[in-house]
Amino acid sequence: MIISAAQNSSGGSETVAHVLSELGPKGLAVLLAVGACLLLWMMGKTGRRWLAKALAKAIRDASRAIVRYVRIGLWAARLRMPVRLAIRLQPDRWRAMTEARKLTGLKRGKVKRTPMGVDIRVTLGGSLTLESLTARIKDLETGLGTRRGAIRVEPGSSAHKALVRITAPCPTCVLRS
Repeated sequence: MIISAAQNSSGGSETVAHVLSELGPKGLAVLLAVGACLLLWMMGKTGRRWLAKALAKAIRDASRAIVRYVRIGLWAARLRMPVRLAIRLQPDRWRAMTEARKLTGLKRGKVKRTPMGVDIRVTLGGSLTLESLTARIKDLETGLGTRRGAIRVEPGSSAHKALVRITAPCPTCVLRS
C-alpha cells in the first residue's frame, strides 16, 4: 500500500495530502509507527531515556491531579459543601488566599459540617487578633467565594483560636456553589 502510493506520487503531480489520503487509516498508522521508530533510533540511548522520564513525569503529574480532585470532590460530597469551596479550603490554596488577602498567619484547622453550614477552626498567628479578623471578614468572604454576610467569626477556647462559620442561605438547604 505504501509502496504503491509512493510509486503513484513519483510523477511529481501528486501532493502529500493526496498520498496520505490514499494510504488510508491503516497505512497512515504504519507510516507513523515507522517514523516513530526511526525518530527513536536517531535520538539514541540518552534521548530515549530523557523521553521516557519526561513521559513518566507527565503521566505521574496528571494522575496525581486527577486523584487530588477526586479526593476533594469526595470530601466536599461528604461534608455537603460546594466543590469550589472545598478546593479553596485545601491547605495550599488556603495559604495562598490568606497571603493574597493580607491575612498572613491565619491557619486553617478542622472543617466540620453543621446543620447551619460549615465550621472552620482557625488559629490566629502573627499579628492577627480576633478583632482584626472580624474587621476583615469581607476579605475572607471574597477569598472563599461565599456570598456577602455568610461568614461569622466567633472566639475559640483560647485567645489565639477562633471559629469561622459559613452559613447556608437557609438551614434546611444544602450549601450551593
